[in-house]
Amino acid sequence: MITKTLKNGITVLIKANESVDWMSLQAWVGVGSLDETKQQRGMSHLLEHLLFKGTEKRGVGEIAKTVEHCGGNINAYTSFDRTVYYLSLTSDFAEVGIDLLSDAVLHSALDADEIEKEKEVVVEEIRRGLDNPGNLVGQKMFSHAFKGCEAARPIIGTEEGVKGFSRQEIYDFYQHWYQPSNMTVICVGNFKEEECLGWVKKYFGSKENSTTIERRPINREFATGKVDILKGDYQQPRLELFFEAPGLYHEDSVALDLAAFALGSGDSSRLNRRLRDKDQLVAAIGASLYAPSFAGLLTLSCYPTVDSYYKTVEACCEELSKLIYSNPVSDCELEKARSYLKTDYLYQEETIEGQAKALGSAMMTKYKEHYDDVYLAQVNRTTSADINKALRRWITPESLSITGMVPEGMEIDEAQLWSAVKKGFALSKSQAVKPNQGQSQLVPPQVIKLKDGVTLVYRQSPEAKFFNLVAVTEGGQRAESRESAGIFNAMSDVLATATKTRNYDQYLELMDKKGCDLISFSGKDSLGFQLSCIPEHSQEMGELFFESILEPVFPSQQWQTAKFGIEQRISTQDDSSAGVCMRNLQEGIYANHPYGFPIYGYKDSVATFDEDLLLKKYLKYRDDGPWIIGCTTSQSLDEVKGFIEKHIADWNPKPKVRSLTIPSRSESTNRVFESVDKNREQIHVAMGFSALQWSDPGRAALDVIGSILGGQGGRLFLNLRDQQSLAYSVAPIISFGFDPGFFACYVASAPQKKDQVFTALDEQLKRLLETEPDDVELEGAKNQIIGQHLSGNQRSSSQAMTMALMQLYGVGADDFLKYPDSIRQVTTLRPVAERIINMEDVVKVIVG
Repeated sequence: MITKTLKNGITVLIKANESVDWMSLQAWVGVGSLDETKQQRGMSHLLEHLLFKGTEKRGVGEIAKTVEHCGGNINAYTSFDRTVYYLSLTSDFAEVGIDLLSDAVLHSALDADEIEKEKEVVVEEIRRGLDNPGNLVGQKMFSHAFKGCEAARPIIGTEEGVKGFSRQEIYDFYQHWYQPSNMTVICVGNFKEEECLGWVKKYFGSKENSTTIERRPINREFATGKVDILKGDYQQPRLELFFEAPGLYHEDSVALDLAAFALGSGDSSRLNRRLRDKDQLVAAIGASLYAPSFAGLLTLSCYPTVDSYYKTVEACCEELSKLIYSNPVSDCELEKARSYLKTDYLYQEETIEGQAKALGSAMMTKYKEHYDDVYLAQVNRTTSADINKALRRWITPESLSITGMVPEGMEIDEAQLWSAVKKGFALSKSQAVKPNQGQSQLVPPQVIKLKDGVTLVYRQSPEAKFFNLVAVTEGGQRAESRESAGIFNAMSDVLATATKTRNYDQYLELMDKKGCDLISFSGKDSLGFQLSCIPEHSQEMGELFFESILEPVFPSQQWQTAKFGIEQRISTQDDSSAGVCMRNLQEGIYANHPYGFPIYGYKDSVATFDEDLLLKKYLKYRDDGPWIIGCTTSQSLDEVKGFIEKHIADWNPKPKVRSLTIPSRSESTNRVFESVDKNREQIHVAMGFSALQWSDPGRAALDVIGSILGGQGGRLFLNLRDQQSLAYSVAPIISFGFDPGFFACYVASAPQKKDQVFTALDEQLKRLLETEPDDVELEGAKNQIIGQHLSGNQRSSSQAMTMALMQLYGVGADDFLKYPDSIRQVTTLRPVAERIINMEDVVKVIVG
């Protein structure tokens, strides 16, 4: 790894990684909303949008399009103290990527016309935020937690402020803050480090500093004892209890982070076990520490019911008080936290982008590239006594503030909230006491018949940092009827929670202690289990994996908890306008086919489920058809095969493929849905068509169509967003299935732009039917897909899942290796477009 400061002051960190032919480039600029004056609020974020909109030598959209044509992707984000520009692409185009990123960051044209267009896009993004209940509650909380500094207001700015920026003001802000001495460039990927450093010097090293940057002091006030309960056209109540906390470098920061983990991270955490599982006061709950360098915030976030709001506040405060006074963080909880941190670190390190982001974040701290080592050392030496001292210093009833949201018409009494706080704290306080490059990536999986009804798909990868197992069988929505809709989702919610030899507590305890992920899942076409753990725990966790499949127990309490969560999702499903849009689209496209059912079912279907019915259904279904087991690991085939055969010796599922009775779709869809009028700032529009199966030979061509339409360099983005400023969010959506899936275009826009949106979508779809893309556009779209595919399959867990599912779907376990060649062979799109895009069989949805 090379860390160097160029002559012009840019800090550069370069790290070679030869495990995959992929690279990530990131430019971290030390400016965010904290650095803005009142008149500049939102300017950092607007600049983030503008820098890719053309430079002194590249036109609008050229940077994004070139990146995508190199198989990559490009994006950016803005925070309180940084603006980060990042792109990923195949290593063959490393120099091109560095050239593009430096040109965007250092030489943006800031064209006046493009500024006006992008203001409209940002305004749509602001309006989108105003429709998001989580965003509204979070912003209200930050306005109190960071009172007195710029962190108290939205990073994105306001509609009035953004519209009022002049081109000169934006240019002056850019010239002031985008100085080389205020930038860090991160490069991680398959390249020679010295050669990469030469490219960085060539493209980033030429610009000189033109001004000296001085930062204003940050004066934060914490508004203790504040209650703000918002009301809105939403069914799901929300609640945030928050306390002032120290910043990143304070001695108590790590201790409070570990306390938050014990309190509310993971299914076995205290808040989840008490409020969600035992008392069923909340649908979901968690605790977290937000600790940037300038200040901190410890938060308890949850989704209570309408009837449990006060009880939830009381229970949260009681659990906090127990942690401080009567039941401190145990050695076991500390061990869990450390295991999870190690797992999270390894998980992040498994991708090139994850490594680059971790290094960029570290370089923003005073510890620079050594930050992770310092933090982990602090975690390892922090004791339960240290945690208790920190909690006593920061967490008191007097230092608490509350924000939340309730449905219109629901009244919350502030005095009653504070009564619940005092009661909760009092209850507990009274009880006080390098492999060969490329080769391993191309090794195909082996398909081994273990016995009738069980097939192993195995791929050895010396670089695999995790032991991954996946077991899948045909099922999911496709195996459901209207009356049983949601039953596979319900089964997956209670599978992998208890077995005949381990109750729920023991099950969670083992998983948390080992820092392991073991879940069950269901989808459109499948039911399955997935395990990912550190190799040293593979024997013990593999045993639990097969216990979960072969000896499951559905505890009544866990089913009641799962049912409560499902019912909450059903009752609040209309809170998301985008969700309403997509649900109606699928109902219109699929008609009577099970793919059109909500994955979590309907209120009346779920009401018929109980734990006995679900277990009987699972056991019968489990043994009634064949299973595929996928495995990616560094272990040998003999080790894996012997281990699996030992555990399935007495299991004999039927080898014959299941015979499912699938209702046919209606002959004609051609339906337009309009939602119940909601008080929203935006409309959500979708146009969709029935499309292709996984096994369809046109699958690759449809993916290329999606690539041509999507992305920042795609036709929808360039036309509807960049040229016409119709929307902030616009995207094609493609879904394949065992049976035909769907193809759609989605747009979130202003209500008055509805007709323009439909006209623009019609034009883009008509263009696909009438004209083939030119060679440059086609090649760029294919490179983009291949790049995204390579990026998505870096993780060994993704490979295990993909191998198993594609073998199940009849496409073949090696599909993820063959897929790039399938994309490269696409030469024409019109035949597939003509098969799918039929305007007499279109489903149009408008929500808003």
